[in-house]
Amino acid sequence: MRKTSHTLFLFVLCTLFFSINGLLGAEVSINGVLETDVWVQFDDGEKLKNENTFSLKFEYGSKNYHLFVQPEIKLFGVPAIDEIEDLQDADSLFDSSVRLAEAYLDFYEFLFPVFDMRVGKQKIVWGAADMLNPTGNVSPSDFSDPKEFGEKIGVNALLLKAYLQPVQCDFVLVPVFTPSLLPKSGFLSSFLPEIPTIPGTSLGTLTKNVSLPRNRWTENTLFAAKASSFIFGFDVSASFYSGRYSIPVISRIDSVKAGSQTNITTFSGFPKLQVAGLDFIGSVWSRGIWGEFALFSPKNLDITTNTDIDGDGTVDITDTTAIDPYVRFTLGTDYTFRNGVYYNLQWAHGFEYEIGKSNLNDYLVFRIEKGFFYDKLKILPLTVILATGDIGNLEDDFGAGYVPELRFSPSDNLEIDIGCFLAAGKGENLLAKNREKDFFFFTASVHF
Repeated sequence: MRKTSHTLFLFVLCTLFFSINGLLGAEVSINGVLETDVWVQFDDGEKLKNENTFSLKFEYGSKNYHLFVQPEIKLFGVPAIDEIEDLQDADSLFDSSVRLAEAYLDFYEFLFPVFDMRVGKQKIVWGAADMLNPTGNVSPSDFSDPKEFGEKIGVNALLLKAYLQPVQCDFVLVPVFTPSLLPKSGFLSSFLPEIPTIPGTSLGTLTKNVSLPRNRWTENTLFAAKASSFIFGFDVSASFYSGRYSIPVISRIDSVKAGSQTNITTFSGFPKLQVAGLDFIGSVWSRGIWGEFALFSPKNLDITTNTDIDGDGTVDITDTTAIDPYVRFTLGTDYTFRNGVYYNLQWAHGFEYEIGKSNLNDYLVFRIEKGFFYDKLKILPLTVILATGDIGNLEDDFGAGYVPELRFSPSDNLEIDIGCFLAAGKGENLLAKNREKDFFFFTASVHF
């Protein structure tokens, strides 16, 4: 109840502030969105998701500065009831999540005419590809919604832009590390590696420990820089990131035999990382093309496995694997035909949770959509995702996903999205891990 009260207070405060400034003649903009999202699993009808999101966007600015604030509240429609007394608290019926998605202030021509500065909580999205951005590492990813994977989380940061024609330079300082948000319920296993048990045993207890970096300047601060320009008809940029993995990486695995079972304890953290990136986007013969290449250089990232085969407290086998530098990339193209049919094709080598050259999978994502009645109705009959970690062994390592959708917009501010997610496969790729999680989804949103 306290979280909801704080949110309502924040909403009212923002509304009053921006409304008063609007009455005073300032350039004020207030808009928002109300969205409901429901997922139902096919095999047993379980509701995987039932959320209502209310978000407001407030903007206020002049020629010298610009203020942006976006408070957001999520109401979860699945009650959490364990005891009769829980029914005395409305929060047990309607759990909520409260956050400021973004809240930042832009200063134009900061100190010098060639500088702009943005300070506050912001989403910093780098890269030319469509969602699959190996160079976009400054803001952590929000994987809580598999249908919208790759969305970014706002972080407290200072962003300085320098317009040094024909080059624009971006410099970023993030004083506090923020990890990515992982999927909920059964989808979490997709981001965790399979840890084998001791031969002849089954899995007993599995304990997963994770630790954040120490709250020190040298441990908890991230830096990034990017230089971009327009060359031969293409937007091109080179970037550098010095920070950490935003997804927890296992550094140690302890396996202990306990009778006919293996008890496993994992220790995860967020190792230091440097990424050098290059991306481009443009068009050739009216076809859009883009690409991103990123060299990941982990710092002192070793994975150690300790195995106690006899269960007597003595480590019998210790294996250590060092993660060397590796490359992730995305290449893509899109085009709209004269009849209005649009296609989008991307090939991605490596996904964000795949750490190390030997763990990278290849993903081919193909989407076709066609609009009718001035785009009031959009049909996406063919959204296909193919995955494999071994192109020469598709029999044992393949994944396929199919996501047909129907989008209906009876008015400019209303959209209804109906579709389903179907997956099949074999092996350890992302789609194969979710082959038994087919679900139907329904999303309705109103913008105002």
